[in-house]
Amino acid sequence: MRFSLKQLRKLKVVTVSGVALGNICGIVFETDGQTILQYEVCKCCWFGQKLLINRSQVVRFEDKKMVVEDAVRLIEVKSEKMKSEKISVEPVMMIKD
Repeated sequence: MRFSLKQLRKLKVVTVSGVALGNICGIVFETDGQTILQYEVCKCCWFGQKLLINRSQVVRFEDKKMVVEDAVRLIEVKSEKMKSEKISVEPVMMIKD
């Protein structure tokens, strides 16, 4: 299955247990190997928390969604470029009850 960046950005992201995390809003890739390392997921279009999903956490892609593993913890970090914005890093997402 192949996706353009435009198609990828429309994909919803859900966990295996069915929790909706948001939509893909960007990617982090390594230039040396030309490999996607992480998928950036936004809960809403412009504001809110962003999650970074490591490619190892992706279970499968479907036509309109990306299914990822259920996470164990949420980590908040502050980036030099985005000091006021909170993002999470691997392992991602939400605490499962």
